[in-house]
Amino acid sequence: MRDLPTKILRDLLQQRGKHTESWPDPYTATFLRFMKNKRQNRDFLYRELSDRNRRMEILHMIYSEKDIVFSNGARIPAAENLRSLYSSTFEWYVAELLYREFSFFASAFGLKIANSPEGGDFDVIGATHTGLIAIECKSGKPRGIDENQIIQFVRRHHFLRADYSIFYIDYKGLEGNFPFKFFAHAVHGAVEDPKVFKVVVSNGESNANFYLVEGANIYVVDNSKSTGNVIRNLRFAIDTHYALKASQNRFMHFDPDLLKSIYQLDIELV
Repeated sequence: MRDLPTKILRDLLQQRGKHTESWPDPYTATFLRFMKNKRQNRDFLYRELSDRNRRMEILHMIYSEKDIVFSNGARIPAAENLRSLYSSTFEWYVAELLYREFSFFASAFGLKIANSPEGGDFDVIGATHTGLIAIECKSGKPRGIDENQIIQFVRRHHFLRADYSIFYIDYKGLEGNFPFKFFAHAVHGAVEDPKVFKVVVSNGESNANFYLVEGANIYVVDNSKSTGNVIRNLRFAIDTHYALKASQNRFMHFDPDLLKSIYQLDIELV
C-alpha cells in the first residue's frame, strides 16, 4: 500500500467520525496475489484492466471456468473464487485510476467502515481537496440491478457525507432497462421531488450513458454498450459533476440553458 496516501484517507475518515475496520492489501486481495514481482506488476495489471477487450477476455475465461492466463506468465487457477477476485481487482483498478489519472490525494478499495449501512464495504473511496467521493462498481456478468442494491448505494453516499458518488456499470451489454425509478425512490426524503436526468454526450468526450439525480450529487455511468474506456468515462463524469454544480440555483435545480451555452452539456428528463 502507498503509506502516505493511506494515512491521509484514514485520517480524513477519522476526522468525519468514521472508523475504518479493515483495509484490503492489493497483493493478497487481487490478481496480484498470483504474480511474481508483485510491485513491478502493478503497472502491468493496471494496463491490462484499462483495455476493455482484455477485461472481456478475462471475464470470458472466468465464466468458461478456465484458468486466467496473462502475458507476463501469471496463471490463476479456475479453482479459485475468480468472480469475487475479479470484482476486487476491478475495484483496485478504479482506486488506482483515481490516484494515477486524476491526482486524488488518496484512494482505496474494499474499505469496511464501522456502522456503515448494511454492514458491507465501500468499493472505492477517493479523497480530493473538497472532500470524499465514493464509487460503486458493478462489473462482471450482465445481470439485473435491483432496488436493494441502489438503496444501499444511496445510504452509503449519505453515510459517508460524500461530495458526490458514482454508480459505475462495466457490464458488457446490460440485460434489460436500467431501473431509474429506484434511484428516485431511494433519494426521496433527502431530495424534494427527485428527478433523474440523462446527460446527452455530443462532444466525443465519452460514449457511455450518463445519468444523474437532480440535487443529490449522485451519478450513474452506464458503460455496458460503449467501448469501455474507464478513464475517459470517469473524467467526463467528474467534469460534468462540477459543471452541474456550477449551474445549480438556490433550490438545487439545474439551469439547462446555462449548461448548454457555457458547458456544452445537454440534459433531458428520463
